[in-house]
Amino acid sequence: MTEKNILDNLVTDLAKAEEKMRQEIQAGSKPLPTSVKHLYVDRETSPYRPSYYGGKCGDWVSIRVCDDETKKSRLGVYIGEIAVGVHAGLVKHDDGSHILECGLSMHSPSIFVPSLNRVVFGHESWWGKVEGPDKLREITDEVIDGVWYVQALKALGGQSNGAA
Repeated sequence: MTEKNILDNLVTDLAKAEEKMRQEIQAGSKPLPTSVKHLYVDRETSPYRPSYYGGKCGDWVSIRVCDDETKKSRLGVYIGEIAVGVHAGLVKHDDGSHILECGLSMHSPSIFVPSLNRVVFGHESWWGKVEGPDKLREITDEVIDGVWYVQALKALGGQSNGAA
């Protein structure tokens, strides 16, 4: 079995499970709770967290924004990982009560790009640390196509055009 077949089977199984749950909820055999006893908002999780790649705020980075038609590499300043989403989950306790838990999630590297005068997130760009503004490296389509996960996606049937 190829990797593509494994991935296709996984997606199919997830879709079947989601459809079964939806049907159970609609049929009333898996009712949703009608009340929530408590709301818990996680105020401990910071919207900012230390860098996953080991860098620090103020590091110089080379960045290419995916939706930039010029495909130009630019100099940026790494800010840190910032939460770009929230999560919510319903937790059922032994006494049957429900608590709705909410908090910050989906931290993404954030980079200030002076030439664009805006912050660009890691999930909307290709980027990497550089030692200083005079060491800026070009992020070309060839460099992007050489990244291991881009090669893996291409092997599974996807194509890269220099954008994530």
